[in-house]
Amino acid sequence: MVIRSIIGCILGLLLAVPVSVFSQSTVDKKKEYLTDILQINVAQKFRENTRRTTWQDSTWTDWLKRSGELPPDFSVMPHIPFLPEPLVQVENGKETIIRSKKDWAERREWIKKEYQRWISGTTPPPPGDFKVSILSDKLESGIRIQLIQLNFGPGGKAKMTLELMIPEGTGPFPVYMTQWTHRGWAQLAVRRGYIACVYAAADSKDDTEAYQMLYPEFDFSMLMRRAWGASRVVDYLMTLNNVNKKQIAITGHSRNGKQSLWAAAFDERITAVISTSSSTGGDSPWRFGDPQYASETLDLVTAYNSHWFHPRLRFFFGREDQLPVDQNLLGALIAPRALLYHYSIVERGLNPWAIEQNYYSVKKVYDFFNAADNIGVYTRYGEHAVAARDIEYAIDFLDVQFKRRDLVWQNNLYYQYDYQAWEKEHSKEKADAANINPVYLKDSYESIQSFDTDKKQIVDNLQWILGNAPSGVKPTQIADAVPGRRDWLSQVVDLP
Repeated sequence: MVIRSIIGCILGLLLAVPVSVFSQSTVDKKKEYLTDILQINVAQKFRENTRRTTWQDSTWTDWLKRSGELPPDFSVMPHIPFLPEPLVQVENGKETIIRSKKDWAERREWIKKEYQRWISGTTPPPPGDFKVSILSDKLESGIRIQLIQLNFGPGGKAKMTLELMIPEGTGPFPVYMTQWTHRGWAQLAVRRGYIACVYAAADSKDDTEAYQMLYPEFDFSMLMRRAWGASRVVDYLMTLNNVNKKQIAITGHSRNGKQSLWAAAFDERITAVISTSSSTGGDSPWRFGDPQYASETLDLVTAYNSHWFHPRLRFFFGREDQLPVDQNLLGALIAPRALLYHYSIVERGLNPWAIEQNYYSVKKVYDFFNAADNIGVYTRYGEHAVAARDIEYAIDFLDVQFKRRDLVWQNNLYYQYDYQAWEKEHSKEKADAANINPVYLKDSYESIQSFDTDKKQIVDNLQWILGNAPSGVKPTQIADAVPGRRDWLSQVVDLP
């Protein structure tokens, strides 16, 4: 009773304190977080960003001054060092396992909302109508090629240019969408019986840049504008009789691989997506973007390309483990539709281990839908660029998903360690672990003997954790070696 009374008194005092006291304390903490972030920002030496952070702000610090935004209160945000679980809903600090499609629909909406807040920015609703202008229409080697402009939005000032390459016949045909940069990919797809659709949302031709000024009440970043622009292309495709509405695929490389994922995640009419070498912000989680993982970090990619993402993302410099959402949750939004992660296992700035962890996490949602065959990986060798054969293999994946060819898709995974499987096979080690007492070195010891006793126990515990090495003799040399720190792979790809 005494304890209850004390607690009641404390709660009463807290409730009597004006809310402004707490809010001021929170604001002070946020200002301290911002000071730390700005110090990191100054310390990092990156190349100068060549694009405006937003249409109103030249730099990220300009955005800070104009918006007056502060970082979130990290003291009340959970630390999640590994990937956030896609099939776990958190409400009022309590975790609930998702067991129904209704629960997943709620979780899905939460992911979309959080992703738009911290990473991508918000998008306008689809335009109610659009105007279609055929800029050119011709036949070339039996293929009909149309250049089309869509106009929509405020005063019809927003536009999207697209090129269609339509095979002979009446269809309906599956669609292979990609950005202006990858027209060569589209030409491969049209030979495989797809309507190839190239749209102007790439560095080489970008109709989406004007969207930020035409829709000032929405804060979508460059990649999200391009993803939203892709959906305007889908609006048009859905009006065509020769299009198979259930077989619309989108693909892209690098930053275009990122926007392709984003487009598919937020537009369920896109039935398949292939993301190629999209790395951090694409197929690779923010949490694993760290020098120890040999991939692009959050601070690197947002400093180089601040316009790609919402400025709030930069608040998470060094606090990636507190991001409420990560790329595995973005990928989970695509389930159970077809998804292929395509990447090189030796590419600089990209870590296959991190991508595989992302794949395993996303696959949990595909398993939930009994659609494990709809998610895959395609791994290649070489640096960032892709070869025609890689695109052909990726189209094979689409053929499998769209049931156009009788092929068996094989996922070549390299990091298939499963702790749960290991645990089942090592029941003795699990039992031994319960009997191991941790030992800590003291600040001072009365004798050398007592120190040696603790030291021996600590060494024994470490040896148990690390395991015993097999007996043998270490060879001095297997064969003539290449110079130190270089091997055959680094010579082939010219690594430093």
